[in-house]
Amino acid sequence: MKYNLENSLIAKRNDKDINLLLESTNNINNYMDSLIAILVMKHLPLINNIDEAIKDEKIILIYEDDLKNAKVRFVEEKGVVYINVTPFTKKKELTGGKLEYNASTNELYSLLIGAYVTLNHNTLTNDREYVSDMVDIYLEVIPKVFVKGGQGYFDSVSAISKLHFLLAYFLLSKNNTTIRFIEEYAVKKSKIRSEDLDVLKEKYDLENLAREDYTFNELLENILKEEFSFLNKFNTGAILYNMSLLYGASNTYMIDTMSTLATIAVDYIQGNRPQLNVKYGALKGIIKSNIYNNIISVLN
Repeated sequence: MKYNLENSLIAKRNDKDINLLLESTNNINNYMDSLIAILVMKHLPLINNIDEAIKDEKIILIYEDDLKNAKVRFVEEKGVVYINVTPFTKKKELTGGKLEYNASTNELYSLLIGAYVTLNHNTLTNDREYVSDMVDIYLEVIPKVFVKGGQGYFDSVSAISKLHFLLAYFLLSKNNTTIRFIEEYAVKKSKIRSEDLDVLKEKYDLENLAREDYTFNELLENILKEEFSFLNKFNTGAILYNMSLLYGASNTYMIDTMSTLATIAVDYIQGNRPQLNVKYGALKGIIKSNIYNNIISVLN
C-alpha cells in the first residue's frame, strides 16, 4: 500500500493528535455495546461485519478530552483502525466515579462504517468502479478549493483538462490501486488533448510526480503554479484552510489519500444525507447513491 501516515501531508501536520489517538488507553468499545446492539437490530449495511471487527478489536473507539477539536478522525495502524469519537460523544460521570458515554446512533454508525472502509481499503482499491468513483470525487472537490465552483480562472476546456490530468495522476500515484497504467487512466479521466499532454510531459518529469513521497505541496509549487499563474497567490496552508472551510478539517486528509474520500461517501448511506459532514454544503450533489452502494457491494 503506497499511502501511509508517513507519506501524508496532513498527517505530518497533525502528528501530535495522531500519536495521542494511537497511544490512548481509553478504549470505550465496551461502553458503546448497547448503542452498537441497536445498530445491529436496525440491519444497517455492513453492520454485522462491523460488529465482528469491533469484537475482534480491529476497530477501536477512543475518547480523549484533548482530542475534542482534533482534525484526526480515523487512523489505521497495523491492521487496526482507531476512531476519534470524542467530537461526537458525550461523557457523563455517574455516582461512584463510573463513567457513561453516549452518542447519536446515526453519527456512531457513520463513524463505524467509515472505520470499516478504512480497515478494508485495500479490498476497495482492487475494484475499478470504486477507483473511478473516487477519482471523479477528487476531480470535483479539489478544484473548488482553488476557485468557487471549480472553474473560474480555468477558462478553457484545455486548462481544466490539464488540471484534471495532473490531479488524477497525483492521486493514483499516491494510492495503491488496481490501475497499473496511471498515465493512460489519467488521460481517460481528464479527456486531455494529446498535444496538451505532450507539452506537460516535455515540461515536467511525470516519473518524479509518481514518487511515493511526492507531496501536494510539491505538486502545487513545481507544476500547478507554473501552469496556472493565478495560483501563485496560494500556498499549501491557504489551500488546506479553504479545504477545511468547504469540507471540514477532518476531511483535509483527502488531499492525498483515497480512503478519506470513501469515508465521506459512506457518510451518506443513511437516507442519502450526511451525518458527520452535515455542515459542509460544498459536498452537496457530489456523493451519489451508486457510489456508496458499490462500496457496500464490494465489502459484502
